[in-house]
Amino acid sequence: MSDNKIQLKNLEKTNQTAEHKQKIFERSGVGVEKKEQEKTDYIQKTQEKINEQEIITEEVTSEPGGIVAAGNAQRQKQHRKEEIEKILEQDLEEIYLNMSTEKQEEFKKVGEATAQKINDLLDKTKIKIKTIINLIKKWLSIIPKINKFFLEQEAKIKADAVIKIKK
Repeated sequence: MSDNKIQLKNLEKTNQTAEHKQKIFERSGVGVEKKEQEKTDYIQKTQEKINEQEIITEEVTSEPGGIVAAGNAQRQKQHRKEEIEKILEQDLEEIYLNMSTEKQEEFKKVGEATAQKINDLLDKTKIKIKTIINLIKKWLSIIPKINKFFLEQEAKIKADAVIKIKK
């Protein structure tokens, strides 16, 4: 009889263990399904973003094979230069108005030249942000009595904004 009781207890333990394993499996299965669904959603969103970027690219390039017409490339480059100029002049209106007329003219000419140089740098495959920061710092240093730390901070902020145009 004792053998029967031992076998009965072992059988009950085995059943409990099997039920416990089944519950764990079911729970983990739900988690796996949820993770799979999240992966699927992420992939779909990424694919939608890629499709949107392809649509935008197709609108910009009018020639087959992604070749941009020369006139279209010029317009894009001019538009990008205007955006760069807007970024460079941002938050400097008050400072500009407080300068003498001679300094204003110099500041404007050097600013336009800086925007052109930055625009040319953005055409290259590899962009050196340090070069862009140095160009902006050189341009901002024309401002009389400018704080060195303000100059550094503004140059970095403007360089980051310019890099975002490229992307």
